[in-house]
Amino acid sequence: MLLPQQPHPVAMKTIYYDVRRRGGLAATYELLRDGHTSHQLTTAVRRGDVIRVRQGHYACPELSTPEIRASRVGGRLTGLAGARHYGIWAPATGILEVTVHPNARSLRSPTDKTVRLSTLARPRVQVSWSDKGAIGTRSVTSPLLCLREIVRTKSPLVAFAAVESALFQGLVSQSRWTRELAETPRRRRGQLSASNRNSESGGESLMKYHLIVDHIPFEQQRQIDRVGRVDFLVGAKLVVEVDGARFHNNPHAFEEDRRRDAVLSSLGYRVLRFSYIQVERRWEEVSAAIHAALSRGDHLS
Repeated sequence: MLLPQQPHPVAMKTIYYDVRRRGGLAATYELLRDGHTSHQLTTAVRRGDVIRVRQGHYACPELSTPEIRASRVGGRLTGLAGARHYGIWAPATGILEVTVHPNARSLRSPTDKTVRLSTLARPRVQVSWSDKGAIGTRSVTSPLLCLREIVRTKSPLVAFAAVESALFQGLVSQSRWTRELAETPRRRRGQLSASNRNSESGGESLMKYHLIVDHIPFEQQRQIDRVGRVDFLVGAKLVVEVDGARFHNNPHAFEEDRRRDAVLSSLGYRVLRFSYIQVERRWEEVSAAIHAALSRGDHLS
């Protein structure tokens, strides 16, 4: 009795590379057109070379979990979920934001391709029926489209910080964002026109937004002799700094900040230093401290 012929290992790897060259996702019909057989596809899945994310669609194993889950739903990452994929600042919400084609049908659970999304009591999935195959990859819309979705659905504060993060990293140019903003509904523009690439962290962007809303004039990334750049200078003498994760995890950064504060004090500056958590979650106490400093005249020469 002859044993059934097993697909050659090279064929298995070819399936993986044919999926990979399409951005990590491929449809069954594309792989069949490449010359692979249904049996070879099944074997490739069993071997772990590729993942069957949903009926008729395969993915490379190295795709991120959010990408695979969005593909299993039937669309692409967008909004905050897509922004995090690109390294753009975005708060962790636990919501999978997916954009699908307007005519998409049979959306599935992000964790189980056999379960319809509509049957889940709490799917933790936000679906936008607006994807027409615009720029981006097969698993994630472009950074600009992610920002467009954030501006449309999220608070002005979150949108402002995400936009500045994308600008700082060069994922969207200032000129392109200016054109995008001109096409944004007026009621959604708010303070977004003040966004630029000066903020080096999400915490700085959050602080900047609040200062603008509170009508507190400031200079950002001001250069001071013997110290270097400070995050914000309010008036002539009030320095406002925002500490990121490095403040908690890097002893050298901690000591450097103490040195800077001492030099600033010797030069006649008053320093207010806040943590990212304070700025993001407890703005009331940050605002109270800044306004108290202004009331004392700490910002004056």
